[in-house]
Amino acid sequence: MDSSTKYSGYEELKAFVQKHKQPIFKNFVKENQRNLVLWSVNLSEYSARMPNGIWVERYKQVLMEVRGNAVCAKNIKFKELLWNDIMASVSRRRKLARTYIDEGVNALTQSSSSNSGAVPPTTTHTNNSSPIAPTTATTSSNHSYAEPQIETNEFLFSVAAKKLRNEVDSLETAQLQTYVTEGDTIRDKMTNHAIHLLSKKNLTLLETELVK
Repeated sequence: MDSSTKYSGYEELKAFVQKHKQPIFKNFVKENQRNLVLWSVNLSEYSARMPNGIWVERYKQVLMEVRGNAVCAKNIKFKELLWNDIMASVSRRRKLARTYIDEGVNALTQSSSSNSGAVPPTTTHTNNSSPIAPTTATTSSNHSYAEPQIETNEFLFSVAAKKLRNEVDSLETAQLQTYVTEGDTIRDKMTNHAIHLLSKKNLTLLETELVK
């Protein structure tokens, strides 16, 4: 992997190497055990030894980047119990995420089914029989479908990051409501559900996993 490629935990690993005169890998793992669970969730490897190898290689690359050598990376021993514990937590998080996604899909499906019998928009006519275009759903505060979806996504992503750090203020909470959509597509429903979660004062464990 190209050392210039950023990944979750890169900045923390680099800061660790820069901070310590002897940046021992096992100390980095111990200091960041909980973080490594989050950083390793998206790795395809499920066994403990493979993620350990990936992080050792990342450690060596950062050593070369910061110090120009990887002397500190000699004779690194695999700490099986430590990595087994990390990957057990990774597995639990993956299962929680899958459970929440399944529940979300079921909720969206039920919602779509309940709305399937809704009366479609009607077309009215003036005295001269010229049809008036049917009314369609729009979003509030001028966030219409014509505007780029990326604007909404970027805002929600930024609020989600702050939510996980408990840094969302009342102004941002109020601003979230301006992105609520009255549309009935799957994307609209997912956007509104995300806004609902981000607007809550406290999140359950499953809701926290979904925000992540």
